[in-house]
Amino acid sequence: MKQPTVFFHSFYQQYREQTQLSQTSDGIQDWIYVPESKGGGSIQIIPLRKGLELVIADYHIHEQQMLDFQCDVPMIELSFCLKGASVYTLNGKEAQMCADISQLFFFKDVQIRRRNKAEEHMIVLEIKLSLQALEELMAGVPDRIRVDFFKIIGSESVRSFLGEISPAVQLILQQILTCPYQHPLKKLFLESKVLELVTIYFQQYFYEWTQGKSTSSLKASDVKKLYQVRELLVEQIDQSLTLVEIARKVGLNDFKLKKGFKEVFGHTVFGYLREQRMKQAIVLLEKRELNIGQIALAVGYTNPSHFAAAFHKQFGVNPSEFTRGQ
Repeated sequence: MKQPTVFFHSFYQQYREQTQLSQTSDGIQDWIYVPESKGGGSIQIIPLRKGLELVIADYHIHEQQMLDFQCDVPMIELSFCLKGASVYTLNGKEAQMCADISQLFFFKDVQIRRRNKAEEHMIVLEIKLSLQALEELMAGVPDRIRVDFFKIIGSESVRSFLGEISPAVQLILQQILTCPYQHPLKKLFLESKVLELVTIYFQQYFYEWTQGKSTSSLKASDVKKLYQVRELLVEQIDQSLTLVEIARKVGLNDFKLKKGFKEVFGHTVFGYLREQRMKQAIVLLEKRELNIGQIALAVGYTNPSHFAAAFHKQFGVNPSEFTRGQ
């Protein structure tokens, strides 16, 4: 039997060898520092339990990097790009990492080539989960509904799922980055947040879509119009449109709009709009360029109290409380 040569924490051994960077440890987590002569910043590697690891990368480099990685054992990676962009290939197939995008990977035998741009400030969070850790999480779950690595990946060497980072997930990521605790509670806090993220994405990709669904009556032209609706909601996020107005703009009736949007995107029209408004609100609050009343108007709320209530319902804190916590 072929013996595995690379386990997931070895990605960073390969990274160090190719970049000639050093690694230090405080006994709880490891750090890879990028010196000012090469750029700046660091990569934190935080083991949470056996087979579960959190990586927080916040750095930039002066010169473009081309890096090669290899993994030939089963593993899962959930990554979140919060800032910057880079291009990579998985077994020769090109893809891109960019801000506000999450990616869930199932790796079995993969060659990765990654190109990091010069002076590109990258902030990336990664969760790495071994096959053994997945099996422990799924212990006691009936076979018919468990997340089965080999059923998901099938005969492929890699399977990936890509999507936008929702406002709710953004808040969890922010909580991880601003963890208020010290050891040993810090590790407990981070593990709880990491498992919360794993739960959210497993639910999104492996449980919602396994529910029994009736055959869709949507035509290809209908689906195209529904994507136009989604773009319209984002482009006109500061406007208050009725379902009838939205339907008229894209040439659908309001019944097909309501039913079809939910079927294609998993949200109601206004549920999706509210989520996008809250996502934009987070961005504006973090910039600290506008007051809360101005932010409310920018995301479509003429009444700041209604905006504050919607924000609290989404995140469990008021906009002012969120700002004070930054």
